[in-house]
Amino acid sequence: NLNNKILQKSLNSLGWKNINVFWGPHILQDSFEVQEDVKLLLEQSCFDTDNHIFKKIGESYYIDLLKIVQSQISSIHVKKQLFATEDTLKNPKFHS
Repeated sequence: NLNNKILQKSLNSLGWKNINVFWGPHILQDSFEVQEDVKLLLEQSCFDTDNHIFKKIGESYYIDLLKIVQSQISSIHVKKQLFATEDTLKNPKFHS
């Protein structure tokens, strides 16, 4: 559950610092539409909500999961990050 900051808590409890990170395929912001209630829950899991994590169009919000996760690990020194740019909702190779 992102709301519980499990990623940050797990990495901190393991004492992991100075790591390399690979972000696998995931639903991208243009495909991840939620209403305000879900946006508010996800917002609680972020340390940096001003970084275009939430884009509002009409009554819906579009969420950038990658930026949420990056904000959660901001206290950990990451040497290198690699990103998969496949949208699991739009690409039929993946399930989303």
